[in-house]
Amino acid sequence: MSLFLSALAVAISVGFFLFARSSFKKSHRIEKRQLEIIEKHEAERVLHQKNARLFAAFEKHPIQSVNLKRQALKDVLVIQNEGLCEARNVEVRLDDKPIMEHPAISKRSKEIKFINSNSSIIYDLDLNMRGGDRPRECEISWQDDSGIEGHYKTTLTV
Repeated sequence: MSLFLSALAVAISVGFFLFARSSFKKSHRIEKRQLEIIEKHEAERVLHQKNARLFAAFEKHPIQSVNLKRQALKDVLVIQNEGLCEARNVEVRLDDKPIMEHPAISKRSKEIKFINSNSSIIYDLDLNMRGGDRPRECEISWQDDSGIEGHYKTTLTV
């Protein structure tokens, strides 16, 4: 009888050992997967901090002149960086032309290749003076600290 009880105790011990080992392996797999998810989220957060996010839109800005009795507005194209990082080597194309070659862009405007975070650049439009139509397509490419070339393309609307 005591031999039977000893064998039963050994079998129960082995069973609990195998159960504990299986539980440990399962727990280890879950913890490993949780760590992978946390590391992925952290990498995305760090990458987001190194990104510039550029957008383009038409706006109307006041013309500053002391001779005008009422405030006049001029059409401008605004390129906005809403990212947390500066954008470098910014290339803007309007209707598949470099921005300074598009007839709607004022010759007074200067091409800018750098936009700080949470900043914008403004290009004056000369729609009547040079006979240019309002640009329809805008494509922007840039570099930032993420190491991934940024790209934005949109159809411009008033």
